[in-house]
Amino acid sequence: DDDDDDDDDDGGGGGGGGGGSGGGASCAVHALIISRGTRGDVQPFVALTRGLCSQLGWRVTFCTEERWRGFVLGKCADITAGEVRFLCTGGDTQRQTETDVSKEIMSSRTEVLQELMMAASEMNFFPSAPVIMHHLGALQASPRPVDVIINAFTLTGVALMCGEAYGVPAVGFCLQPSCIPSADDDWHAVLPVDGGGLSCCERIEELACTSHASLKTLRDAMEKLPFSSLSLPAQRAQWGLTHSDTWKAAFKWKLPIVIPMLPAAFKRPSDWPDSFKCTDFIFLRSSAPGGGALEAPIDRFVKNARGQGKKLMVMTFSSMPVPRAAALAVAVRMLTESKHAFALLYVGKRQSDTVPAAVAAKVEELKAQGSLLEAERADFGVLFREMDAFIVHGGLGSTVEALRMKRPVAVTGILLMDQRFWGWVCYDKGVGPKPMHIDAFEGSAVDWADKALDPLSDYTRNAAKLTFGDEADDGVAVNVHEIARLVASELPPPKSHTNKSSAAFEAVLRVAEPNLAKRGSVPKPASATPAKPPSSLAAGRH
Repeated sequence: DDDDDDDDDDGGGGGGGGGGSGGGASCAVHALIISRGTRGDVQPFVALTRGLCSQLGWRVTFCTEERWRGFVLGKCADITAGEVRFLCTGGDTQRQTETDVSKEIMSSRTEVLQELMMAASEMNFFPSAPVIMHHLGALQASPRPVDVIINAFTLTGVALMCGEAYGVPAVGFCLQPSCIPSADDDWHAVLPVDGGGLSCCERIEELACTSHASLKTLRDAMEKLPFSSLSLPAQRAQWGLTHSDTWKAAFKWKLPIVIPMLPAAFKRPSDWPDSFKCTDFIFLRSSAPGGGALEAPIDRFVKNARGQGKKLMVMTFSSMPVPRAAALAVAVRMLTESKHAFALLYVGKRQSDTVPAAVAAKVEELKAQGSLLEAERADFGVLFREMDAFIVHGGLGSTVEALRMKRPVAVTGILLMDQRFWGWVCYDKGVGPKPMHIDAFEGSAVDWADKALDPLSDYTRNAAKLTFGDEADDGVAVNVHEIARLVASELPPPKSHTNKSSAAFEAVLRVAEPNLAKRGSVPKPASATPAKPPSSLAAGRH
């Protein structure tokens, strides 16, 4: 969900086998990275890939959506050690999120729909499992088989299935820690926010639709659909694997999960195993922080504002579908009603909704005064150093980069899943208000601006004390070191949380794969080299 890298290079490296870059003839370790999602979801894995190759000389096969082929290979084109290859998972998350239905769901303010989206987040990618299995089978039959699988959190169940089937260790790389379950009372799957609705209704939603217990009920219902041949139980059955609950297995066998965040970023749940380890924030950078240059219109805007003695604030929602009308309404209200004279830069994808005539007229007036500028994108590594306060959508990259500037930070927008998590981090650190939906934020925007730009406010004082890592450190080295340490420890392949089948699992076998039911027994666990899959999965259709 975080698309803050300014360089949208879609050029690719050359090479066969799906495309690749690097020298890599004698790579020490072969890692298979599996990730799906938007550009922001894929971006941290590209940073990790660069580190694994450049620092360790590994071969990395990067398996993600075809849309990101040019982005992945373009960002790795200058690698001289190791090797990067690309394989396609199928699917197009970006196109899916741009549909009217998806935008309507994502813009919902209710915890109910947030929990439904989170429950469906992994199931949405189950159709890629046959494709990934197909690729892994080919790689394991090649002269240089895969040594470790590194997966995004939305592919945890798929990664465990692949690793168990082929005897390959799996390591999770999770940038959404709130999605990892815990029985702790203060650990929520969906963090509540002010949606601007009736307080009594929001309170009921907070009590009923934010816990990991309620999330598990929904997730089990979605992931174990008895009539779907692409449900995880059905696919495990077709590969000869017994029933397994993904997170029960992860906890029971202490699956290694690397969380690229500083340990001090959030309160760690008490029941997590030691194998769930925080490291440091990871960023994909095209240059050293501050080493690039702002585009001419933005550079002029910043210099003119400073020349007039104005403070500067940036508001960015990246590619999130925040209505332009709502964002500009907030901007106009702050710029016209705040006690401070300041300039605001609004950075983000220009949405197609209609802006009310009165707001549009005021926007043009503010632009003419040099108080407001809209831009599709900017180099945040340079821009953020010029800002006095930040309004962000809550993506890990832009939020942490803002916090590292030691300036006040407010989180608003449509607030999807982990964006809420980062909103609460900012509030708990005392540098911004509680996270609230963009519609609700308008009513608090002036108060926010007054406090954020006041050098004596609590927001400003608390922000000055923040420690969120060295601004110059992209976090790649420490995460690469942790992955290397895990691989060197000779990790065992993942396995089912139980060696026996449940009644529900047997029902799945009977419905989804009649030929297995005819055998009269539950499938036995697969060996390191599984038999040929059923014809329905062999081609890896998506």
